[in-house]
Amino acid sequence: MKVQFVGDELRLAFPINIRDCIDKVKRFVDGVFTNLEKSPNDARLKGVILLSDFEWQTYLGCIFFDGTDPVKSADWLNYAEDGEIVINENFKEALKQSGFPALSLTQRQCGNETGFLLRS
Repeated sequence: MKVQFVGDELRLAFPINIRDCIDKVKRFVDGVFTNLEKSPNDARLKGVILLSDFEWQTYLGCIFFDGTDPVKSADWLNYAEDGEIVINENFKEALKQSGFPALSLTQRQCGNETGFLLRS
């Protein structure tokens, strides 16, 4: 996993075929929210999960995510409310294939695209 902190965004990327471990990613997200709920401070979290391809680039020795989807994830965050995780169609389909009842996820319009609420 690689981590990128951009302003107030923490971006995580898994350089593997995520379809092989989709349940681990879901448990990771659930665990983050569970731990946050136990926190004594007023921390808030919202997120976006996009299952897609992107490129690792290096600039001045720093690794960063490049491509259209890292930009899209920042745009989609504007449509997520505190406590929500918005996912794309590819992630929803991978969840469905792993046995998660993804058909019942609420749609969220993110600009001219449709996302789905994994957590709300």
